[in-house]
Amino acid sequence: MKSLAVAKRYASALFELAREKGALEKVAHDFELLEKTLNDNPEVKKLLENPVLIPAAKKELFTEIFPGLDSITRSFLKLLVDKRREVYLPEIIALFAEKLREERGELLVLVESARELKGDLANLIKEKLSSLSGKKVALKVSTNPELIGGIVVRVGNKVYDGSIKNQLYRLKRSIYG
Repeated sequence: MKSLAVAKRYASALFELAREKGALEKVAHDFELLEKTLNDNPEVKKLLENPVLIPAAKKELFTEIFPGLDSITRSFLKLLVDKRREVYLPEIIALFAEKLREERGELLVLVESARELKGDLANLIKEKLSSLSGKKVALKVSTNPELIGGIVVRVGNKVYDGSIKNQLYRLKRSIYG
C-alpha cells in the first residue's frame, strides 16, 4: 500500500509539472515508450530494479536506451534514481496515464478475447462503449486462449464476462451446486 502512495505522489507531481510546462503529450509519449521497453525487455527492468547497481550506471542506462526523451522526462527519471524510487516506475507510468485519461475525459476499457479481434470489431466495441458511457474510450485489447470464445470487458472496477469459459463455469456450478 505504501508503494502505491509513493507512486501516486510522483505521478501527480510529474503530471502537474508537465501540464504547467505544456509537455503532457511529450511526457505521455515518453512513458508509452518506457512502458513498452520495460514490458518487452524484462532484463532492462531487472537492471533498473537492481539495488546493487549504482545510480550513475542507472542514469547512463536511461540515457543510452532512451536518447530522445523530453528533458522533463529525463530529469524525472534521474530524480527517481537519485531518490532510489525507480522500482516504482511501472506504477508511476500507469498512474500518470490514468491522470492523463481523466484530463482528456477518456475511459480506459480493457478487452480480453480468446482470439484476435478481426475487422472492425474493436472499433464497434469502442463506439458502443463510448455511446453508453458518454466518454471517449481508450481501448486496450489482449488475447487469452483460455477464454475459449467470447470476450471479457473491464471498465474501472467492473468486469463484464461474456466468455465461454465463464459460461461453462456457471453451468458447472448450477449442476454441481
